[in-house]
Amino acid sequence: MKVIKALLTSVDFIRANKGEILGFLDKTWGIKNPVVREGFYADMLGLYSRTGIVSDDTIANVVRFTQATRKTQEDISVSDITEGRSQKKANEELKR
Repeated sequence: MKVIKALLTSVDFIRANKGEILGFLDKTWGIKNPVVREGFYADMLGLYSRTGIVSDDTIANVVRFTQATRKTQEDISVSDITEGRSQKKANEELKR
């Protein structure tokens, strides 16, 4: 639970401190092009939801991508992967 809450808090920080994150990408990761930094930041916002709960479509896309990469065809349903209970509890504890 601590890890999930820490991840949710970090997502809040990323969303609330765009300038600091863009500076971090420049100074620490060496991404000097401002257009690339902005694109990278936008991608981060798209990848990480505020609640930590990922849509079933997103999970299904990750499963398909992973299967294509690993060349496996195992039948995996979204419910085999997650039900979101831990994320919901973490959100409640963070009073979201």
